Amino acid sequence: MNKVRFAVDLGTTNIEICLVDNRGYILSSVSFQNRQALYGSDVINRIYTVARDKSYLAIMRDMAITDLKRNFQNMLDEAGYKAYEVDIICISGNTTMNSILLSYDITTLGIAPFKTPSKESVFLEADALFDDMFSADTKVIFFGCASAFIGGDILSGMYFLKHNEEYVFSDNGVSLFVDMGTNGEIVLCNNGIYTATSTACGPAFEGCTRKQQVYGCSTIDAISMGINAGKIDRNGTLQEQYLDTGIDIMKVHITKDIIEQILSAKSAIYTGILSLINHSGLKLEDVEQVYIAGGFGFYLNNESAVNIGLLPEVFIDKIHTLGNTSLKGACRILNEINIPLEIDTYDIEVLELANDEFFKSNLIENMTFARK
Repeated sequence: MNKVRFAVDLGTTNIEICLVDNRGYILSSVSFQNRQALYGSDVINRIYTVARDKSYLAIMRDMAITDLKRNFQNMLDEAGYKAYEVDIICISGNTTMNSILLSYDITTLGIAPFKTPSKESVFLEADALFDDMFSADTKVIFFGCASAFIGGDILSGMYFLKHNEEYVFSDNGVSLFVDMGTNGEIVLCNNGIYTATSTACGPAFEGCTRKQQVYGCSTIDAISMGINAGKIDRNGTLQEQYLDTGIDIMKVHITKDIIEQILSAKSAIYTGILSLINHSGLKLEDVEQVYIAGGFGFYLNNESAVNIGLLPEVFIDKIHTLGNTSLKGACRILNEINIPLEIDTYDIEVLELANDEFFKSNLIENMTFARK
């Protein structure tokens, strides 16, 4: 009997699903907004919502389950398959998103020392999540996590990188893996030794110009062009004549408020990278490959990113944009002939930036558009 499988990227902002056949071919894919955003645009605010009233945990879980089931059924109908023909569902999400779906208490994720409900990969029968939609033999896999803010989506991306011969992210060499979204997760691979950190970017990259129906990468490009045109100073301010009105570049209206959001987010990413490098006793020049993940990263213009100081100039010829590695890692697992009984959570040292003096002393200094 032909079997099909689902790969799910359970994102904070968007949820993406792929339907994969038993040969590993993607039959269809879909992306839709995560309605949990009604209870917080980022994971911190969703954690705070549950901390105020624990009943919201079940509400957010039910939202995700309902939307997943509806899209599962639509995708199966369009591809001509039945639910009983699904044998495995692999779900990859950050620690908070996975924990909500598994009904774990997430309140500890928002309070120091940010304890995670579970770090291990989770294997369930499908009826534990989706009632009787699938057969009794359908299994659900969740990627584990390394910490409260280095979740299954990052480990899934690492799995994709480590099992793809096209990329170097293993025992030889120095590489960086950066996922830019509402949170910026960064993993340094130093000859097989992994160090990771997470830094809060807020909605700047994904949503500060969303009301203009402009994607974040276009905002970065517009700011870069504004700098080159002399309308935006590298110190992070609009020229005086534009302070009240803002400027229009590439159909993007740039205001001082938008600039402040981008400055804060780009400084968080840049300083987070520097902090990992410093913590590991390396130099920026030692990094051989830089892998940028996420929907935002997929469309990122490397020159614009370097020009506004989001990424170091020394990275300009080393950057590879990979798209949604969380989803690709989940698909990769489904391509395996024998699904592993455990998904490697790796031996990852987590650098907590809230306690890192280097990060704290450099964050404000890097809140400019200086090209570095």
